Amino acid sequence: MTYTSRDGTAWPLDYEEFISEHLAEFMRLGVQRLRSIHDADDAVANACKRIFERWEKIKYHPNPVAVARLVVRHYCIEHLRRVARDDRLRQRLATVLFEQPVTTADDILKLRGIDRLDRPWAALEERAPKQAECLRLRYHEAMSNAEIALALDCNVNAVKTNIHLGLNSLRRAMEHPDMGEGET
Repeated sequence: MTYTSRDGTAWPLDYEEFISEHLAEFMRLGVQRLRSIHDADDAVANACKRIFERWEKIKYHPNPVAVARLVVRHYCIEHLRRVARDDRLRQRLATVLFEQPVTTADDILKLRGIDRLDRPWAALEERAPKQAECLRLRYHEAMSNAEIALALDCNVNAVKTNIHLGLNSLRRAMEHPDMGEGET
């Protein structure tokens, strides 16, 4: 026998009875593990969804309550992992956005002359993006040719060729900055 909810979802009546009978127990387990009723509610809701997806196997298990409690524990742990992952992401973002190191005069002097490279680099990225990406990975990320080939899904000879051609293109553009588009 099945029960159909207002949104048209059908579930077995025995599933509904099982959840109704044990929901308070699952919530207590969730609150005990997560120390927050809101977090426990999220974890138990996800666990109930998973129990529903596996209901045909769970209901024939010799101890379906034990299996369901295991699922609830798993989703409590998953919830904690997700919260920790989100916190790490927020901390990284805050570090990048708000805790930039102070720029010194020495840092600015090191960058002298790089602005000459900006226009040729932009032109290379527009005209030959694969060459620009190979150069970026090689010189900014300090990757080897084999690592670049793996990252860009091409062979090592193609990486070497793209780096060679990209460097030549940048060199020509920096030697002749007044050359227009299409001139060689």
